Amino acid sequence: MVAVTGLGLLPAPALAQQSSTEERAPAAAPTLSNATTADETAASAPGGDTPGTGGPSAAAAPPAALSAPSASPSVAAPTERPLDATSPEAPTAKTATAPSSPAPIATTATAPSSQEPTATAASAREGHRVLGVALGAELGFLSALHHTVQFSKDGSRIDYVKDAGQDVLFPFARLGAELFLRERTAITFVYQPLKLVTQEVAPRDLTIDDEFFTQGTPMTFTYGFPFWRAGIARDVLRSPRHDLWLGGGLQIRDATIEFASRDGEQLVTNRNVGPVPLLRAAGRVTFPSGRFLEGEVDGFYAPIKYINGADTDVEGAVVDLSVRGGTPIAEVGEVFLNLRYFGGGADGTGSDDGPGDGYTSNWLHFLTLSLGARVRAL
Repeated sequence: MVAVTGLGLLPAPALAQQSSTEERAPAAAPTLSNATTADETAASAPGGDTPGTGGPSAAAAPPAALSAPSASPSVAAPTERPLDATSPEAPTAKTATAPSSPAPIATTATAPSSQEPTATAASAREGHRVLGVALGAELGFLSALHHTVQFSKDGSRIDYVKDAGQDVLFPFARLGAELFLRERTAITFVYQPLKLVTQEVAPRDLTIDDEFFTQGTPMTFTYGFPFWRAGIARDVLRSPRHDLWLGGGLQIRDATIEFASRDGEQLVTNRNVGPVPLLRAAGRVTFPSGRFLEGEVDGFYAPIKYINGADTDVEGAVVDLSVRGGTPIAEVGEVFLNLRYFGGGADGTGSDDGPGDGYTSNWLHFLTLSLGARVRAL
């Protein structure tokens, strides 16, 4: 009854506003119809110009009382709209909230994508400097460009290429390993087997230390000079595609030089084991395709004793220079073609405890061409 009295006291403009509100809500259509009927009844009744002051307004009350329950939700709709946003009866609420919800999602989705290229680029720059171990090997052939030796100052100078059969190609192999530390520091290990054995007839009378080989003597010439090498270097460039390694190392020579007659009656042998200090430099250029060019050099020149690994004043030198080009193999390693020059020797008088006066002159210039591979083992 209170609700009926309240609706009966609403002035005409308020009823018109209520009808306008109810037209926007489909569920309130019956209320709009009842309110219109009440308005028309009031207008047709005598003395109905002032609603709510006489009996006719009381007569219009029953229809208004019937519309009261449906009109009450219409008035409270603005307050309850957020709670009914998912209701089928409130499409406007659903449409209003839909555009605002994707905005934060779009902002969140684009933020990671702007950072992903930076992270990927950083990983690419440091990919080839990750701590690990790489194993390498080369296999090819060796050519002696020039090679001479002389024992004792009054001994014969022997040209291995012209006099001792080193005018052919010899098999060549090399093994190596690299240990990468602290991203830009590398320790290298190399084992170089080298043993050249040839047979030739003495082209002339040869004096080697105190032994005399007459012309025409069938002879076996053995030149063995394998070595072990260890080095350490640091990359001084901070570039993803360019490397420049500078450092040093130590080489252990294991020389065996022999001259023997084929009948076993004559033999001259010289053996020597000693350390050789080295300086090291290496560079690498990596192209966007992954292919690369590399160059490295290990060497030293020592004109005085102790520095050259001997206890006498013997001039010594060693150079190991190579240039290679290659391509990566999947994610496991790389293959390359390597052109290498290594040479050096010694000249001077050492210990005279053995045969002869202790003088030695031995210089060589070798060229190798090989196929190689490096594989990451760790």
